[in-house]
Amino acid sequence: MFWNSDNKKKKESFFKSNKKNNDFYTSQYDDVRTAIVNGSCIEGRLSFNSPIKIDGQLKGALNSTDEVVVGPDAIVDGDITAKSVIIFGKVNGKVNVSERTALLKGAMVTANIDCKAFNLADGAYYDGQCVMNEQRSVADQLPAYA
Repeated sequence: MFWNSDNKKKKESFFKSNKKNNDFYTSQYDDVRTAIVNGSCIEGRLSFNSPIKIDGQLKGALNSTDEVVVGPDAIVDGDITAKSVIIFGKVNGKVNVSERTALLKGAMVTANIDCKAFNLADGAYYDGQCVMNEQRSVADQLPAYA
C-alpha cells in the first residue's frame, strides 16, 4: 500500500508479497510497460523501442533502444542489449549497455557487463567482468535484426 502527500491511500501493489525492494521498485517502475509478467516464461528473442520491465522468466536475447528493468522475481537467461539496465532479479548471460547498469539489492547477476556507468548496491550479488567504455551508443550494439 502506498500513500500520497495527503496521507491518503494511493494504491495496492501486486508486488506486496515480495519483500525485496518492494516500495522502491513499485513506485519507480509501476508505469513502465511489463513485457513478461510474473509467472510467465518466454523463450526466444525480444526487441523493444520503449522502456520495458521483465517480471517473469526469459530464456533468450533481449534488445531495447531504451531502459530495461529486471524485476525482483524475474529471471533472464540470455543476453541483454539496451540503453540502460536496472536489475532487481536474476540475470545470467551478457549485458551490453550504452549508458548505465545498476544492480540493486536482491539482484543476482552472473554476466559480463559492458557499459558506460556501473552501480552495485549493497545486497546485490555480481560475478563476472565489467568493462566501462566512455563512448557508447545503443545503435553500435544492437544486432541487425533489432
